Amino acid sequence: MVVIGGGLGGLCLAEGLHRAGIPVTVHERDAGPAARRQGYRIHLGGVGATALADCLPPASYQLLLATASHSGGAGHRHLRQDAARRRDAGTAAR
Repeated sequence: MVVIGGGLGGLCLAEGLHRAGIPVTVHERDAGPAARRQGYRIHLGGVGATALADCLPPASYQLLLATASHSGGAGHRHLRQDAARRRDAGTAAR
């Protein structure tokens, strides 16, 4: 499988395919993160946080939580609440 685009959606799709055992290659036009001006924030509500938690390896999701904004905004609050539910559900399932 080939995924065109190494943005958030493309990388999430590639990770999901990889975890499902489907060989995947990601193609991105930028040579690297410094190829063009980048840097922005996205708002993740509960649904987005759940989707990322379901798709990302646990260590990557923990990195997301550790580097999330601490502005106290609604998105951050949803992310933290959802992370706690996911953590608790994962612990109970194991």
